[in-house]
Amino acid sequence: FCHHGQETFPGWHRGYLCEMEQALIKADKELGKDGNIGLPYWDWLETEINGEVFPKIFRDLIPQMPDGLVDENQAGDLGRRGYSRLRDDDELRQELRDARVTYQSEQCLAVAEHWMHASNRFRGAGYSVESPHNSVHMACGFPMTSLRYAAFHPIFFLH
Repeated sequence: FCHHGQETFPGWHRGYLCEMEQALIKADKELGKDGNIGLPYWDWLETEINGEVFPKIFRDLIPQMPDGLVDENQAGDLGRRGYSRLRDDDELRQELRDARVTYQSEQCLAVAEHWMHASNRFRGAGYSVESPHNSVHMACGFPMTSLRYAAFHPIFFLH
C-alpha cells in the first residue's frame, strides 16, 4: 500500500525505509554480526558526486535483477525487463536537470500549509515534497517508474 497523493506520504515513506533498515539490522544479527548497519542516502540534489550520478556501487554489484528475486513468469513487466531500463549516468543527469528537481525541492519548502506541502493531491499551489521525489523516480527509469515494481530495485531504499 502506498500513500502517494496523501498528506501522510512523507511519514509513510520514511516509515517504509525505517522498516527496511530494521529488517537489515535483524538479518545482520542473524548472520552473526553486530547489527551495526544502516541504509545510505542518495542525495539526488547533488547531480554528481565523485563522478557518479547514480551510486556506482549498484551499477557494479547489482547490474541486473538478481536471479530468483521474482518468478519471472508471474512478475509481469519486472519479470520481462528486470533492471535493463535504468538510465545511464548521462541520461539520468539530463533527466534530473530537465525535471528541475533542485528547483522543485527548493519550492516545496516555501509552501506554508503542511497538507499542501506534503502531497501532490493539492496541485496548483506550488510544488509539494512529493513532486521532486516523483521526478527522481521517473528520471531513474524502470523499475523506479512503476509504483508496483520500484521497491524491487535497491535504489528505492536510498532516495
